[in-house]
Amino acid sequence: MNWYDILFAIQNDYLSIEAAIEHAIKEIEKNVDYSDAVYNIASISPNDVYAKDDVVKYMFQLIEMVSDDDKCKTNDKILFVLLKWVFKFKEKYVDPLRVVEIIYDDFNYPISMKYFVRYEPSPYTIIGSLEENIKRLYSNWQDYLRSEEQKYT
Repeated sequence: MNWYDILFAIQNDYLSIEAAIEHAIKEIEKNVDYSDAVYNIASISPNDVYAKDDVVKYMFQLIEMVSDDDKCKTNDKILFVLLKWVFKFKEKYVDPLRVVEIIYDDFNYPISMKYFVRYEPSPYTIIGSLEENIKRLYSNWQDYLRSEEQKYT
């Protein structure tokens, strides 16, 4: 993820400022050459009352270095990250498919998700039982994740 992706996720409450601070720390660990803005973000305590404002201020400096092409991919990338996270930890949710529906709504009903949203009409033949149809939704969700993962790895 780039700084624009992280800022988008923070502004939409998908990530906390701790994610930006962790990203800055990792960037410093990997690179000898890093900007003052990255250093300043890494130095911020998440417990600081003004931490979010400070992080966002420095991130605006960093997103100037992100290409317009990469900025255009942010929505799809964050969508993938959210859906991957929910899928990975689906046992922790009372109703993971309801979470999928909320994400579907938050991202303005992307076509890429319609095959694993419960209330969307299925192009597939309805099979034997409710459980089998739900399994197919999870399978379609996993197929989506495999397909999208190839773009980002």
